Amino acid sequence: MGQYERPLIALLANHFKSGGYRVFSHVRLNVALSPIVSDIDLLLLKNGELTLIEVKSSHDKFSRASSQIQGVSEFVDYAYVATDRLPTMDWTDTHIGLILANGDEVLQLVRAKKFRGEPSRNGLFQLQKKCLCRMAGVKDAGITKFEIVDSVHANWDAPLLRECVKCVVVCGGQCETDCPIRKFTKPPSS
Repeated sequence: MGQYERPLIALLANHFKSGGYRVFSHVRLNVALSPIVSDIDLLLLKNGELTLIEVKSSHDKFSRASSQIQGVSEFVDYAYVATDRLPTMDWTDTHIGLILANGDEVLQLVRAKKFRGEPSRNGLFQLQKKCLCRMAGVKDAGITKFEIVDSVHANWDAPLLRECVKCVVVCGGQCETDCPIRKFTKPPSS
């Protein structure tokens, strides 16, 4: 975390905590993506919905935020870019919201739209193989990750799959003690 992001993250965390959110800063998602994409500045949880906030101070390269968020959009419900300065360009992203955090004030300039739909095969492929095996109900014995992804993609109901994937990517790797996949019923065979 950069020295310029630190006060912005603290301001945003306090703001959202006071709004009833559970707030997690500096989260690494349980996905096989680069740390630039999988490291989240702020992750908010409220009513079972995950909101990602990518913080860009006036010293950061603002244009990277959208591509960073797109890389994890299948794993969250909402996404925002928060900054301490107004962007010089028009905000054209159709799903990503915009927050201005300046001084002690937090203003939502553009409301985020909910990401919907079924996780893609590519999105599922970003999950760890052991997680995919549990989701597919198979042992990791000679089966390829591609085959497991195809099985999960074909056999899970889209809304249930999206909820399961959201739980898996924020599980913190507690596979043996708190695996979120165990909370979901195995989908019926096709």
